[in-house]
Amino acid sequence: MITSIVKVLLHEFHKNPADWYLVATYFGVGMALIVFATFLQRRKEVNSGKNEKAAPTVADHSSALATQQLPIIGLTLHDVVVESIKPGLNYPRKLRLYFSNDGDDIHLGVGKWIAEGIGIQKDKPPACIYELKDHLGKWSGEASDKLVPSGKGLRLYVGLDSTIAEDKAQQMKTEHTLGILRIPATVAAVNVVLKIRP
Repeated sequence: MITSIVKVLLHEFHKNPADWYLVATYFGVGMALIVFATFLQRRKEVNSGKNEKAAPTVADHSSALATQQLPIIGLTLHDVVVESIKPGLNYPRKLRLYFSNDGDDIHLGVGKWIAEGIGIQKDKPPACIYELKDHLGKWSGEASDKLVPSGKGLRLYVGLDSTIAEDKAQQMKTEHTLGILRIPATVAAVNVVLKIRP
């Protein structure tokens, strides 16, 4: 293609040598157009090759996402109770939270109480204790970490400061200003942190 263009330009130059600058201009413009057309053709070929290679990867990701099932955390909070002080117990005032597990099996780790309005029981180690409801409806199996199967009932307690006045503790419960319970948990081999404001 280029040789035929050069032949035409040389023929035109021999016909009229006085117009050599026009021939040179036409030759330059012609070459520029050829180079640009070649560039566009090459770019189109490269892009179509990339798109062909990229398409299966996109399809693979889509099918992987479609088959991957995300874990479900389904702890439903049913009740919050600040129990009246019971003298003589290690934890005279207990904050009790009642849940049902409406998601996947979940392993609850050692909970930590983050005080806002009320702290933990003084002179005692921090306590966040879990219990499961059995098939008879009784609570049992106190532990500081617990595997909660799907469909099971769960309750926990935190030993709160018993020096705070009863009416003040109940008011903080109503206003949701007691504090926050932070619980590390594992669901379907995925580690998460639950933050519960009772």
